Amino acid sequence: MNIKRKGFVILLGIMIIILLSSCFKRIPVSSLNTDEVSVTLASNYNFYSNVNASAIEIVINKKIPEDAFLYDKDNSIAIIKPMDNKTIVLFSKAQRDITKGEKLFTLKRKYLNLETDKLETEAAFYDEKSKRVITKASDPFEDGISVTDNLAIKSGDPATVAIHMKGVSDTLALEFDVMLPSNNIVKFDDTTNATVEYIGSESAPQMIVKEIPNGLRISLVKTDGMNFEDEDVLELKLVGQGDSPKTPGQITITNLSAKDLNNADISYSVYAGDIVVYNPVLLGDFDNEDTSNDERDNKVDLNDFLIFVKHYGTQQGDTLYSTQCDIYPAEIAPVKDWVDENIYSVAFKDGKIGIEDFIIFARNYKKSVPVENSIPEFPSDADSNVTPSDEAQNVNIGTENVTFPDASDENGDELKYTVYIGVDKNNLKSDTSSSTTVNILKILGVDKLDRGRTYYWRVKVSDGKGGEDWIPSKDDFYEFTTSGLDTLFVAGGYEGIFVIDISDTSASTPATVANSVNTEGYVYNLSKFEFDSKEYIAVSDGNNGVAVYEYTPSSSALTKKTDSYYFGSTAYDVLETTVTSPSTKAYILVAASTEGLQILHFDNSAGELSYVSSILGSSDVRGLYQSGDYVYVAANDGLHIVDISNINSPTEIGSYEISGALNVYVDGNYAYVAAGSGGVYKIDISDPANPSEVANASMEAYDVSYKDGYVYIAAGTNGVIKLDGNTLSEDSKYDSGIYYVGNILIDGGTLFAGNKRYGLLILNIDTMEKINTLDNGAVAKATKTLENYIIVADSENGVNILDATTLSFTTAKSTASIQLDGIAKSVEATQLTNIFVSKGSYGVDVLKFDTSNGNLTKLKSLPILGEAYNVTIVSTVVYVSSGSGGLNVYENSGNYDFVNRVQLSGKIVTDSATTDDNRLIVSTTDSIEIYDISNLGAPTTSSDYSGYNLSNGSIFDIETATIGATKTYIYAAAGSEGVIILKYEGDTSSATLTKLGSSRFDDAFITDITLDGTDTLILSAGNKGVIIMKVSDPTELGDADARNIGASNDSDSDGNYVENSYDTQGNTTFVEKVNDGTNDHYVVSDGENGLVILDSNLDLEKDYNWLNFEGLAAN
Repeated sequence: MNIKRKGFVILLGIMIIILLSSCFKRIPVSSLNTDEVSVTLASNYNFYSNVNASAIEIVINKKIPEDAFLYDKDNSIAIIKPMDNKTIVLFSKAQRDITKGEKLFTLKRKYLNLETDKLETEAAFYDEKSKRVITKASDPFEDGISVTDNLAIKSGDPATVAIHMKGVSDTLALEFDVMLPSNNIVKFDDTTNATVEYIGSESAPQMIVKEIPNGLRISLVKTDGMNFEDEDVLELKLVGQGDSPKTPGQITITNLSAKDLNNADISYSVYAGDIVVYNPVLLGDFDNEDTSNDERDNKVDLNDFLIFVKHYGTQQGDTLYSTQCDIYPAEIAPVKDWVDENIYSVAFKDGKIGIEDFIIFARNYKKSVPVENSIPEFPSDADSNVTPSDEAQNVNIGTENVTFPDASDENGDELKYTVYIGVDKNNLKSDTSSSTTVNILKILGVDKLDRGRTYYWRVKVSDGKGGEDWIPSKDDFYEFTTSGLDTLFVAGGYEGIFVIDISDTSASTPATVANSVNTEGYVYNLSKFEFDSKEYIAVSDGNNGVAVYEYTPSSSALTKKTDSYYFGSTAYDVLETTVTSPSTKAYILVAASTEGLQILHFDNSAGELSYVSSILGSSDVRGLYQSGDYVYVAANDGLHIVDISNINSPTEIGSYEISGALNVYVDGNYAYVAAGSGGVYKIDISDPANPSEVANASMEAYDVSYKDGYVYIAAGTNGVIKLDGNTLSEDSKYDSGIYYVGNILIDGGTLFAGNKRYGLLILNIDTMEKINTLDNGAVAKATKTLENYIIVADSENGVNILDATTLSFTTAKSTASIQLDGIAKSVEATQLTNIFVSKGSYGVDVLKFDTSNGNLTKLKSLPILGEAYNVTIVSTVVYVSSGSGGLNVYENSGNYDFVNRVQLSGKIVTDSATTDDNRLIVSTTDSIEIYDISNLGAPTTSSDYSGYNLSNGSIFDIETATIGATKTYIYAAAGSEGVIILKYEGDTSSATLTKLGSSRFDDAFITDITLDGTDTLILSAGNKGVIIMKVSDPTELGDADARNIGASNDSDSDGNYVENSYDTQGNTTFVEKVNDGTNDHYVVSDGENGLVILDSNLDLEKDYNWLNFEGLAAN
C-alpha cells in the first residue's frame, strides 16, 4: 500500500473514533444536583437534602406521574402536581424540619433522562417564634401606678392583671379609674366574689369599688398612710372575649387623685398595661368547600392534605384560591395547651398559598385541637371505701392487697394508679398500674408484712396529661397497724422459763405470765422452733446444760421433752437448725462457753439429745447466729464463721479478732457484733474466709439486732440505742426508766427489751418511743394488804398494786403501779387513800389509790432529814423512822405538814411501835428506846426510861403485843442475832425494857417479824425464806429452840420451837398473814423472786415471779 493510501485509512479511523465517542458520551448523575438537593443513582434515583429546611420545592421539567415517587408517608408530607410540561414536588417532614443530608424520596429510574431533564429547587426555613408566656411586660416598673401586662388571654378564659405601685409613700388616699380596652376584648369577671382584690404586703386600706362605663373607680384610704416601695397591690379579675384570632388592647388608669397624710394633693405617674386576647383555631383543619357539610373535625389529616393540594400554588383572585388555606404568616397562640403542643393557631394571610403555607400545614399535620384536660377525681367518700380502713388495727400480716375506689375522668382518659406504701413516711415505695386492687407485698418486696408495725399509704391517680388526684391527699396518709406478736418466751435466769402473753400491748396491763417452768439451772437464752408439726423450746440452762421443752400453744403448757444435756461448762446461747438431706433431722446448736460450739441431735420421738460434733473448743463461746450453711459465733476472742453444711464435721471458714464478743446478728454481707464494754462492730463477711472491719462504735453493747438500715443495741444501763447501719453513728435512744438492758428482740416494727428487774420494755423501732411495759416487779421489799388489794413496795420499780378483790390471792392481777424516785423499801397504810411509802434518802411519798377507776396517784412527797426506813401511823400523826435523821413527825391528813423531829444522837432509827399507855418504842440499829407520846406531835424521853442496848447484830424491825391484861412484850428482828423478846413495864413516870429471851437461827438473817396472835412469830428469814416460830414461854427461849422443828421435837418441852418453814429460794424481807374471808394466806416479799403466796400450811400456792430477763424468743 502506498503511503498516500495508508494516510487516508488512518485519518478515516480517527474520524470514526471521534464520531463513536460522541455517540456514547456518559452524562454524570451529579448534573441534577442543585444547592438544595443532591441526587444519587442506584436501582432508582434517590433525592437528598443539602440544607436544613422546613420545606423544599422541586420542579422537574417534565410530567411525571405521582406513583413514580416513593417516600415515608407516615412521617413525611409531599404535594406532587404533574403538569403538561413540568412536575412540582413540595416536600416536608410532619411536625418538624428537614435536616441536612436527610433522604427525601425515591424516583423510579425510567422517569429521568440525564441529558434532557433539569431540576429547579427552592428551600424555605421557618423561624419559630418564642413560646415564652409574658406576664409582666412592663417590669421593671416606673415610679407611680402601673397596670401589669397580660399578653396571652384566651377568649372565654378567666385572667388577671395587677395594679402595681412603686414609690408610693405616706399616702392617705388614692382614687383612680381603671378603663378596659375600647375594643371590648375583655370584661370584668362577675362570677367571682370580688372583681378587685387587695394583695399588698402591708395591712389593707379601706377600699371602695364602683362600676363606671367600661371600667371601675377604685378608692383607697388608710389613716396611717399607704407605703408601697415596689409591689403588686391590687388584682383585677377579667375574662377574655371576642372572635378575632388575635386582638391587642390596653388597660389604662385615668383620673388619678391622691392625698398625703396632711390631706394635701400629691401626684403620681400612671402607666397603661398591654393585653392580648387570642381566639386560636387549628390551622390546616379545612372544610371541603365543594360540599354543603362542614368537614372540619378538629384535626389535621389526609383529608385536609387533599384539600390543601387542590388549592396549592394559587393566589387571591385565582378561581381555586381558598382563604382557609392561606395560613401564612402564622403564629402559635401562647395560651394553655396550644403553646404546650406547638400548634399554629393564628393566621394573618398574605393572599397566596405557597411553600410558606405548606410549612405551617406540615407543622400542624396529625395534630388536634387541644381538649382542656379535666382532672381525674376520686369519689368524695373514698376515705370510707379503702381497705385496710384508715387507722385499722391488728391487720393480718398476710394481707396482700390494698383496695380503693375507681376515680372518674370527664375526658375518658386512661387512668393509672400509683400506690405509695412503707413504714417511713419520707421513704415510701411505689408501683403504678391500672388496677384499684394493688399487691403491696410486691411493692415492699416481702413475703408478708411485719408484725406490730404501722404502715402508711396513699394513692395518686394520673391521666397521662398532667392531671392527678390523691387520696387521702398529696400531703397525708392512710395508716394501718398489723397484729403484733402474741406470745413471748423469756429466759428468766434462776426463775426458769416464762411464757408471756403480749397479745394486747395497748392495754394498761399489756402482758401477763401465761405459764412458767422452774428449770434446774440458770436460763440464759432459749430458741423457739417447730419440727414434725410440733412446737418446741430449746433452753440454754447455764451450768445445767441444754434441754428441749414441748410447747402447747392452746394452753401455754411447757413439758420437758428431753433430759438436760451437760457439757461441763456454761450453756449461754442456743439455736435450732433443721437438715433435710439425706433425711430430715433437727439439731440443736449450743454456745457452750469453753466447750465451744456444740451440735446435738434432737430426736423428738425418743425425747433424747445426743452429741453430733463440736468446734472452737479453745474459745469462750457466748452467742450464735445462723444464716444458710454458716453459723456466726461470738466468742471471747472474736467472731468466728463456721460452715455446718456437713453437720457431722463443721469447719471454721474465717474469723475476726474482737475482744469480749458476746452476741452477733447477720444481715446480708454484714455481721454486727456486740462486745460488751468493747462496743459494737460492723464486719464485712462478703468473703467469709477474710472478714474485715467496716466500722465500730464505743459504747456498752450486750446484744445487737438489725432492721431496715438501723442497728439496735442493748446498752445496759444506757437503755436501747439505735444506730445508723452504715456508720454506726447514734440515731436515737431510749433510756428512760432503765435498770439494765441486756437483751433485745425485734419482731416486725416492735422491739422487746429485757430490762432486767424492771421487766419487759416494748418500743416502736421507728420512733423509739415506748409502747408499753410488762411491769412484773423489780425487788419486792414489803407489802401491805388492805381490802384484798396487795400494795407492794417494789424497790426501784416504785409501788405495784395487785387486785385480789374479785379473784383470789393466787390469781391476783396487777391493777395499778407508779414509778417513784428512789427505792421503795416499805409501805404502811390504814386506808387505801393514805398510803405511806418509805424510800430511803428520797424520803416518804404519800399515795392515793382510787378503787373506782384504778388510779394510783401521788399526793405529796415528805422530805426527810436522813433516810426513811419505816412509817408508824398513830391517830393524827405519822412517825417516820429516819435513820441518822432520827424520828420525824408529820400530820396524817391535809397537807401532811411537818410537825417535829426527835434527834437520837449517834443513832440510826429503824422502826417504831406503840404500847397501850401512850409510849412509843423506837428501835435503832443497836438499841431500843422509850418515848412518851401523850402529846402525839412531841415525843419525849426521860432518864426514868430504861431502854435496851444490843451488843451484837442490828435491829431491823420491832413489834409490840399485849399479853393478858398486864404484860406487854417487844419482839425485835435482830438480823444475825435472830429474834429478841423484851418485856415492857411502865407507869406514869417511868418505863423499863427487860430481855426475856432470844433465839438465833443457823444461816438465817431475820429482818422482820409479824405477830400471829400472842405466841406465834412469822419471821422473814432472808435466804431461808419464811420461818414460823411458836413461843409459849419467852423466858425459856434460847438458840436451841431454833433447831427444834415441830412440837414433837420440842426437846425441852418449853413450848418454844419452829412450827414450820418454807424456803422460797429468794430473799424474804417481809411476810404478811392475810385472810380472804375463808382461808389464811401468807404474802411473802421475796426480793428479786417477787411475791410468793403460801397457804396456811406454808405450802406454795402462787409464785408471782419478779422476772430477770436474760433472753427472749418470739412465737
